[in-house]
Amino acid sequence: MADGADAVDLENWMSQLPERILRERSICELALPGAHNAGANSVECIPSTTLAPYMGETLAKSSVIQMLARPIASGPARCQSESVSTLLRRGIRFLDFRLGLHQDEIRICHTVVCSTTYQTVLSEIRDFLENHPEELVVLLIKRDWEHKYFDTAHNWSSVQEMLIEELGGMLMLGDDMKQPISQLVKENRRVLAMLEMRNGEHLCGVLATSRNLKCSWSSHVMTVADQMKQIKSWCSDGMILPQPGCLKLLELAIPGVPYFSAPKMQAAFREFLNNTTLHVATKIDFPETETIQKLVQMNWIPRS
Repeated sequence: MADGADAVDLENWMSQLPERILRERSICELALPGAHNAGANSVECIPSTTLAPYMGETLAKSSVIQMLARPIASGPARCQSESVSTLLRRGIRFLDFRLGLHQDEIRICHTVVCSTTYQTVLSEIRDFLENHPEELVVLLIKRDWEHKYFDTAHNWSSVQEMLIEELGGMLMLGDDMKQPISQLVKENRRVLAMLEMRNGEHLCGVLATSRNLKCSWSSHVMTVADQMKQIKSWCSDGMILPQPGCLKLLELAIPGVPYFSAPKMQAAFREFLNNTTLHVATKIDFPETETIQKLVQMNWIPRS
């Protein structure tokens, strides 16, 4: 392992990178430990539209049914056990947010409506960055796939207005995806917010396109073996190589119950990292410290 990597403080790991790396690499050329469905750590309620196909519209609206279904739904719905603030302090630098609307409030969602609000996670990011002036954070903001009604111009305007209110002075523009880390820190442009918008006017952040965002996710992946096969395919195709101006994401999540699958997925991925140099981002369910450390340490290794 390169000098300095073993003793790195995960809460401030970017500020400890060698000066040469800070001068030469963009945000798209770092190994960024990421949280898949960040903020999805508790269940507020289950939309009646989600329950209706299984038990009919009337029962789906019952408070008793909601109460009984909530603990069952929390298994597949929860992808994290910690707040965004805690994830950032543990070294996570990529956050994947899925949004929906509940009682006129924008919430983190994962089919279910989670207890965490969009406003809360933005405030936690702002507080972290204000106290860690040399760290950068990447956000991927999209609507949850089960909340299609969210895609209105009004809702997406609200998403962006809140982003501007909390993080506006630190938001990167598209060209900043190619700029050296040291330059971005100097100019305090430390948040790359990528938006997967389907409606509305673009007001801030960077619109995610097929040119500036690539993810290893595939609908055919069902097991840990499938996911590792997909990641290795990215390696053989050269897709895993970092590219300034294009954020590349390795998916480390599989369908089912994340709490049970995450440890096996991460163990297989750490074994993979023993023989691989990685300088792209990841999306991880329930990220373990050992996995975060291994990914952060990749940034001290020269590119092969």
